[in-house]
Parts: sequence; C-alpha cells; structure tokens
Amino acid sequence: MSSVDHPSVSSRRDSRDGSSGATLRVRPDRLRLEAATVCQLRCPSCPKAEGVIRKSIGAGWLSIDRFRELLVSNSFLREIELSNWGEVFLNPDLLKIFELAHARGVRLTISNGANLNDVREDVLEGLVRFGVRHLTCSIDGATPETYAIYRRRGRLDRVLRNIETINRHKTLRGSRFPEMDWQFVPFGHNEAEIAEARRMPSGSAYVSASSSRGATFTGRTSLPSKIGPSSPKSPAPPPPTAPSSNSGTARPTSPTSATSSGSSPR
Repeated sequence: MSSVDHPSVSSRRDSRDGSSGATLRVRPDRLRLEAATVCQLRCPSCPKAEGVIRKSIGAGWLSIDRFRELLVSNSFLREIELSNWGEVFLNPDLLKIFELAHARGVRLTISNGANLNDVREDVLEGLVRFGVRHLTCSIDGATPETYAIYRRRGRLDRVLRNIETINRHKTLRGSRFPEMDWQFVPFGHNEAEIAEARRMPSGSAYVSASSSRGATFTGRTSLPSKIGPSSPKSPAPPPPTAPSSNSGTARPTSPTSATSSGSSPR
C-alpha cells in the first residue's frame, strides 16, 4: 500500500538545458482508500466474485493504526473516499476510523458504493454522529426476489432497514449527513421495476421525516441478458434531471439505461 503510506509525491523538475530544477512536492488534499477489499455478496459481473481482486491486491481491511499513521503523516489531507472494490462496512475498525477522521477535521465519503447488507447499529449511528458526508447504496430492484438476482447473498429487507436506521439518526440529530444516493443499475430482469422503485421513497425508509426528496437513480451500465431475461416491453425512462446540490437526504433524478461501457456496477 505504498500509495496509502506516502500520498505526498516528490519529483525533480529539469530545465531544458538538462540542469536540475527545484524539487516539487505534491500534497493532495483528497485521497481514495480501500477501507476493505472483502465483500460478502457474489454479484455476477464483479471482479470480486471471480477472485480477481483477491489475486491482485489481496483481501483484508484498513486498520485504525494504519489510518492514524496516514493522517498524522499527511496533515494536509481534508477528504478521503473509503470505498472502491470491497464492502466498506465489513471493516471492524470502521467506527474508529469515522471518529478519528472527525476529530482531525477530515471529511469522509462512501460514494463509490456500498451494499449496506451487514452493518452494526453503532456504525449506522456513527455515520451520522461523525458526519460522514455521502453514501451511495446499490439497490437493483424494488422487490426482494429481483434484488437478489444480481446482489447474490444479499437481502433487500436488511438494506431498507439499515437505511431507515440511518435516517432515524439523522432526524434525531437534525443532520443532513450522510447525504444518500440510491444507485439502481438497470438490467433486463429489473427494468420493469424502475417505475415502482421511483415511487417507493415517498412513503418508505429512504427519506427522513424532514425531507421531501426522493432517492437518486444512477444507471451506470447495462449488462448482457445472462443476468436476467430481457424486458422489451418496459417503457423507456424519462431523461435525467439535474441533481440538487443541497438535498437533505438524497438527490432525485430519473433512472437511465446504459451510460458507460468499461465499468462494472458496484
């Protein structure tokens, strides 16, 4: 993890005549870490499920001691994204990471995505108490049966219950953080539920009592029909609207179909 240990990068700047110039030191104020490279789900198109990530970077999580070392050695850091390939909430030190970052004035985000299936109650409360700024949750269906087709080993009822718990703590503390986005990746097997999913926030766990906003749908990619049967009769979704920058819980846009071709959904 050399990129984690030494985010400051030194380089020599040489002049055109070949003489050495001053040393430039790059001090990024934002950084992406892998808080966990393990995941409990087995999503069909994810490299984690195929063992690719384990072979390339290993399996484990960021310890509180390593995180503390990072912050002490790089006091210029102001924002850290904690999610990438793994499920961040499987990190047993996550609550301590939240607390330490908050104490040092470092903003945390979990924007690349989390499945939110297995989270301790104190961690859900800590998301709010320590002001984690943003959380993207991947929910690819409006019913348990459809959700489980792609998020294999996952349970929609647990995800919704955890979201409801986060929103309850936000209401109790009068906080708008973490702002939450719902990432719905369209496939042939779930396209027919997009409209139903868009209706769910108005009376469900996705929105806190103090917010009238719905959940954001982000369609990043559409994969082959091996994931599920095609749904040719599904109506085309309306074009997305611009997300609000000051929403209390989630920023509503319309669901979209395929938008990118090189990335796997989280």
